[in-house]
Amino acid sequence: MTDHQYNRVAVVGSNGYVGSCIAAWIKSNNDCQHSLVEINRSNNIPEIYVGCELVIIAANSAQRYKANSNPEMDYENTVLNTKKILHYSRNASKILLVSSLSCRTQLDTYYGLHRRICELMVADDKGTVVRLGPMYGGNRTTDTLHDIINGNRVYLSEETRYAYVDVRWAASMVVELAYKQPNLYEIGARNVITLKHIANHVGSSSIFNGHDDSQYPTPNYAFDAPDAFKVLDFCDQLRLSKCLNTTAL
Repeated sequence: MTDHQYNRVAVVGSNGYVGSCIAAWIKSNNDCQHSLVEINRSNNIPEIYVGCELVIIAANSAQRYKANSNPEMDYENTVLNTKKILHYSRNASKILLVSSLSCRTQLDTYYGLHRRICELMVADDKGTVVRLGPMYGGNRTTDTLHDIINGNRVYLSEETRYAYVDVRWAASMVVELAYKQPNLYEIGARNVITLKHIANHVGSSSIFNGHDDSQYPTPNYAFDAPDAFKVLDFCDQLRLSKCLNTTAL
């Protein structure tokens, strides 16, 4: 997997949706003989970065509505926080920022703009940026997929196309790309699926009313990407779990 072995790896945002999966993947992969440092808001101090050779930053929130409704707070939590992390990790051999496809598709929003600024700061430091799109799995319980399963209103067009991937696969790719040459990578499924297709598959009563939020990567790295339609299996599991919980009540 690697041309160079990092003995001490820090994952910043290790309690988050993607960060927790990155940390779990590193701990469970037998090929990774790392000393893992898990960093979150409670222990984000300069001393914890000492000796960290690889720093993976997965600390920026994926909550677009909150970012756009409170841009001042989002700027502080993303741009200023990333600047602080880069200062703390200035002696690291490699920096990798987990970012978002919104940095290409939504630069007219505070969410996309602030995360793009973070990308530029990391690129200036000759670090790697990995843009992720919509994902499923992990510990997330509120998102578009859950809204569709629950029949909630979805504030997007039903024609929105996403290159859905399992967050655990995305986490493994983030770690793999940390050992490649510094670059900007976009990862996701090899194809796309519409929200309408997902809703029809699960028999959702959701009403769609909003813009087309289509997001999918422009791959610049050779890998075997998964099929976006695997998200349907995840939706079936969610639906079954919901039925079992309702029956138990």
